[in-house]
Amino acid sequence: MLLALAPTSSSYQLSSSLPRRRLPVAPRLLMLNRIQVRTKEIQSIGSGSTARLSSQVVLPFSDTRAKHCAAILRLRDGDELKLGIVNVGICDNAAVRWVWPEGYEGGWDDMESVGADGHPKTKTRNKPGKGKQQRTNPVSLELTFNADESREVERPRVDLMLALPRPLQLQRMLPMIAQLGVGTLILTNAYKVEADYWGCHLLRQPDAVDDLLLEGLAQSGDVHLPRVVLAKRIQAFLEDDLDEVLPPEASLRVVAHPYPVQTPNTTLFPARLSQLGSPDVSTSSPQSPPPRILVAVGPEGGWDEGGHELGLLAGKGFNVVDLGPRILRSDVAANSLLALAHEQIRSWGQPEKQHTHS
Repeated sequence: MLLALAPTSSSYQLSSSLPRRRLPVAPRLLMLNRIQVRTKEIQSIGSGSTARLSSQVVLPFSDTRAKHCAAILRLRDGDELKLGIVNVGICDNAAVRWVWPEGYEGGWDDMESVGADGHPKTKTRNKPGKGKQQRTNPVSLELTFNADESREVERPRVDLMLALPRPLQLQRMLPMIAQLGVGTLILTNAYKVEADYWGCHLLRQPDAVDDLLLEGLAQSGDVHLPRVVLAKRIQAFLEDDLDEVLPPEASLRVVAHPYPVQTPNTTLFPARLSQLGSPDVSTSSPQSPPPRILVAVGPEGGWDEGGHELGLLAGKGFNVVDLGPRILRSDVAANSLLALAHEQIRSWGQPEKQHTHS
């Protein structure tokens, strides 16, 4: 059974409390190193070749992104920030302007606008996140930029097939997976995956998955949301759908397993990822796809002891790799292998396109 999980926009919040004293829960400030916006949020405010700043995004102050810009980044009128247009590109010089309630002229409480000589005084800002309480908040934040000058970012050339972990573990892993960079995330079943994991609230709310992935993108500075695919029957998915979702051409497929295993057909001995060569890539056509790596990571208890699942994976061209003699949790193994996979792609002499991170 193959399901595509379409991302939508929504906020996702976690609650926390202390045993003896309940504290107010602050909204999660998800947008860190690059403020992420969607194309539907962009308004056109200019046209023609003379309109340098031709696009605008207006965020109400209740939006966590606006609050992050005010309280953490402490941006003020005229400042610039790094903007990411989800699944499109990046802009490093979006101009900031705060819109205040009608009739209010006080501005930010931590800034004095005019000195005794009648000239603007130096901005007196406290350390990021340490400003005093603002008495009157802005109505909204305007971000103005030239969308035509946004730079494209290549989608990650590493994909992950992950046996569905526990819901809380999945919730922690999604931002990390997006930070490291994944083009397609396949959440699959396995013998040791509990059936009730598929009914968790996270998988019933694509917008919550979307927000967790956006949190990771904002941290890393990337803009491409991973495509999320749910495969509830691993054998049917491998036999019928995998090659359609991720064509095997120019792709290296690896599966993590810490020791040799006997499958129904052969014995599989793990190797190091760095020992595997690059997939065959035709150089005769400029349209040839660049090489990719698909990493498969099993559940907490590992793949089934009988070797059936590893045999299925080997039959679809997966090479067994390990990370040494230690037994790792699936989240540690996934993060480690994703980092190694990106490094392996760079070592093949076809480096991924780079862009500025903060």
